[in-house]
Formats: sequence, C-alpha cells, structure tokens
Amino acid sequence: LKVARENHLHSDVVNLYIEAALVEQHKAMGEQGDDRENAVEQRGLFAAEADQYVKEHHLTGLQYRPLMFLGMAATLEQNYDQAMDFFKQAQDALHDSEEYQANKANELELLGRIAAAHIYTGDAVEGMRLAHEVSDKFDNTDEGRDLKVADESTWKIWKTGVAIRAIRAALDTGADVDKQELK
Repeated sequence: LKVARENHLHSDVVNLYIEAALVEQHKAMGEQGDDRENAVEQRGLFAAEADQYVKEHHLTGLQYRPLMFLGMAATLEQNYDQAMDFFKQAQDALHDSEEYQANKANELELLGRIAAAHIYTGDAVEGMRLAHEVSDKFDNTDEGRDLKVADESTWKIWKTGVAIRAIRAALDTGADVDKQELK
C-alpha cells in the first residue's frame, strides 16, 4: 500500500483498501462476539479509507467500489438506511467507473444488494421484485451471460448472493413475503 501511494498508483491504492475490507468481511462472516465486531469495524475503516482516498485525489471513476463497500459495512452494522444511501450513491457513481466500462455485470451485484436493502428498510415488495429481476438478468442479459463465460465462479457467487441476501433480509426483518416470491 505504501509503495502504491508513493508512486501515485491510484487504482491500486483503492483496490488494496477494498481487498483489505473484503478480507475483514470474510472474517466477520466466520466469527462471533468481539472478533466479529472487530472485523466489522475494520471492514468499515478500510472502506472509509478507500472512499477518502478517492475523494482526496478526485478519482470519480473509482468512487463506485468504496461506496458499495461502505454500504456493505453499514449492512453488517445493521444501519440499513445508511446502507441504502451508500448503495444509491454507488449506483449513481457506477456508470462513470472504470470497472463498469470493463464489466457491466458489476451493476447486477450492486442491484442485488439494493434489493436486500429495500427489504431491510421496510419495502419488502420492492426488494423481492428487484431480487427476482436481478436474478433473471444473470441468465437473460448480455452482461450476465458475458460474466458467466468470463468468470463462472463470480457469476455463481453474485447470482446466488442475490437470493441469499433477499431471504436473509426477509427472515431478519420478519417481512411478510409470499412463499411463491422465495422460489
């Protein structure tokens, strides 16, 4: 990270912060108690560092991932309104991002997270509708099909993540969801 910063390798700096946040997310998923809380906190700090770096250096093309990761951190912290705000900001920044130009399927991952955020913030109907729509897009759009060909593992993780997050949100909130919507 230090070398990347010193050499003004902006994309690398942001990606290193995001990868550190991702490591902490995976730790949080497997931990309990204080260890989980520490990982959640660290995850948020790394995402915030990435966001701050992007802002300091006016790297609008790199803004999408830090914002999405801040939304993910807010979700882990059960601050769902804030998570939705970050996800919406990420959605606004997405189309200007370098990643989107290289891989338009990134929008599918983000929309899946927005679907769950809708459920967490009390709009289960919209959340489930969007989750179904996004899940279908993995199979029925060029972006989804291209991702499957290019990186089937990521395609599987992102696609199943849509359903997993939507169902988890419905269970966590006690949302009245029709069983047909869960199929």
